[in-house]
Amino acid sequence: MPLQPKLNRFTTVSPININFDWIDVITGAGYVTYYANILSFNKVFNELLSPTPFITPHATGIITRQEFDDYVFKTSVFNTKARIRGTAYLGLHYDHTGTNETLTFSVTANSGEVTSLGIGAVEWSELGEVNVGDGDPNAAAEIASIDDYVNKVTIDAKVTVSGGAPTLDIKYTYYDGTTENQGTGIITRPNYSTKTYINPNPLKLVSKVNIITHTIGGVDVTIRNFEIYQELTNDTRTSRVVCPEITTNQMTVDTDLLLEMLCNNITINTKEWLQLNFIKGATPASIVVDAAESIQANKTLKLNLPFELSV
Repeated sequence: MPLQPKLNRFTTVSPININFDWIDVITGAGYVTYYANILSFNKVFNELLSPTPFITPHATGIITRQEFDDYVFKTSVFNTKARIRGTAYLGLHYDHTGTNETLTFSVTANSGEVTSLGIGAVEWSELGEVNVGDGDPNAAAEIASIDDYVNKVTIDAKVTVSGGAPTLDIKYTYYDGTTENQGTGIITRPNYSTKTYINPNPLKLVSKVNIITHTIGGVDVTIRNFEIYQELTNDTRTSRVVCPEITTNQMTVDTDLLLEMLCNNITINTKEWLQLNFIKGATPASIVVDAAESIQANKTLKLNLPFELSV
């Protein structure tokens, strides 16, 4: 049981709850090293930021940031308050893939969730007409860079050359790497009619949405007004900046980096978590995420954060 100051005296036989390094006591801050780990090698929101280095499930230990994706490495939620003060250090290895690239990182404190959606308004759209010729199947159109929740999709479609029995499907690609296809049956009308698709997994983050048409026997289909709807009716998410964005110089070869990140003086509250954000750019970029150094020794992405000590 914890000591009661009015009833107990602290003696040398009292339990030790925490150890301080003498440098920590002098500076008033102690650094915690967080390793970037891959939980499962899919996409965003399958990344872990942990004081424990784990063996990577990815064969090369290298991850590549695509132009429409962020990698978000998240700690578990904090059970007690902790104050960050000082300068953080981010160590990493840039794996050059032929494209000269800059890297951008930030650290945030996050909390909350989305628990329900409404129909809402159009948030993403492709309004132009697209003619889909003969073939099975055809990727008729795509809206990428959604990186958010989706409730409903609508598309106007018509048959422009009669023949077989064309269908129009929607393919959702979620951030956890899974996909879901939906169809609304055969398209028969020579005039535009609106097809409506309700996302079967509205509380899973969506990366992109594709229209897939199946046209057989010389049939042409024309589509337009590809629209995606969203409304967040119970959104308690918050995000606070711990370390503002930093961007490297453009790199042309494999490079080891140690980056300095000036932290805001900020208290991490209970039920918040920390996020190291590897932010999307114009072209892909590759870095090593191999916390246990089983493949790429001493090159893994790691973040050293300064926590204030009260002694």
